Amino acid sequence: MNNIAKIITAFAAVAFSLAFSSCGNSDYEKLLDAESAQINAYINRNGIKVISSYPADSVWQDGVYYKTKSGIYIHVDDLGDTSDTIVPNMKIQASYLKKTLDVDPEVVADYTKSPHEIVYGASSDASTGMLEAIGIMRCHGAKATFILPSRIANSVDMNAVTPYLYEMTIKLANK
Repeated sequence: MNNIAKIITAFAAVAFSLAFSSCGNSDYEKLLDAESAQINAYINRNGIKVISSYPADSVWQDGVYYKTKSGIYIHVDDLGDTSDTIVPNMKIQASYLKKTLDVDPEVVADYTKSPHEIVYGASSDASTGMLEAIGIMRCHGAKATFILPSRIANSVDMNAVTPYLYEMTIKLANK
């Protein structure tokens, strides 16, 4: 990581700490509870069944989402080319829509026409949660829909304590 990236990362960590140091733990806990309620309402409203382990046969039934230990809810819509697996330090392109979890979802980011280029496993351009989702998708051309809670999202969403729904396709950058 270069010095500028280290400075930006340190600044973001300090800003995040300061943002919540003025809030009592109970205020932040209330925000997290509200976020959890928002995620649960979306799951219930959309008839999503949550499972606690990755489908052993990699067959994803409609409406079934795997909840990871970190809290991502993910459904792999298309496994992609399973003979072309993404490994650390590969450049990939992530095309996605980022939407609110509202009854009438609003698109807040559209990277479908200009994909986000990421060095998988070594990128500061993607959140921990997004990298985890890519690791689950793991193949060129894979498509997934996932709910990303704020605590493992980018710093803006983390500070706002706002979860989002992603509809993402990943591809190897050299294909």
